[in-house]
Amino acid sequence: IRGRLLSWNPVALAPNPVPTNHRQGTVLTAEQAHRLLEHSSGTELHALWAVMLGVGLRPGEALALTWPCIELDASPAVIHVRSFMRTGPDGPYLGAPKTPRSARSLEAPTFVADALSALKNHRHGPTEGPWRDLVFTTGNGTPYNHRNLRRALSRLCADAELPTLTLYDLRRTAGSLLVDAGFHLESVADLLGHSSVSTTR
Repeated sequence: IRGRLLSWNPVALAPNPVPTNHRQGTVLTAEQAHRLLEHSSGTELHALWAVMLGVGLRPGEALALTWPCIELDASPAVIHVRSFMRTGPDGPYLGAPKTPRSARSLEAPTFVADALSALKNHRHGPTEGPWRDLVFTTGNGTPYNHRNLRRALSRLCADAELPTLTLYDLRRTAGSLLVDAGFHLESVADLLGHSSVSTTR
């Protein structure tokens, strides 16, 4: 337009972006993530926080993990994501993964494998019933609900003098730390089970 090559501006046809109140979330540094795991060491939820920080699972994926889907004897250990904890009219149940790309197999860092091994050796979960193979269960042998986990995470953050985190902030942190370590966005998208790299970005 400035050079008089166009008599009108084609960009004028584009709709304006719709403002949203999207929350970017909080991301921990590597040092902060290490501090969070140090303060959770020895607690009943330590392995859950380690899994979510170490491999970036969605909360529903982490809560749906079963022992047959974890290969601790492999080197490195492998976590197979094959289900998602959902809630129906009759309560929680193991449903299909969020998207087709969400079903994936992930190599677990050493600290994640160690935390899962310790949990398995000291586990007092149910030996029968629908939740007998579930990795993370309450003292009653039932799945955790998100509300209780959010409270537990808030207390942990306060004890570790860290910003208050949501469950998804642990996943965001996992992805950010992978990028900081030199992983390409495409690889991080595969690890997190994103259907698009734009989501990862």
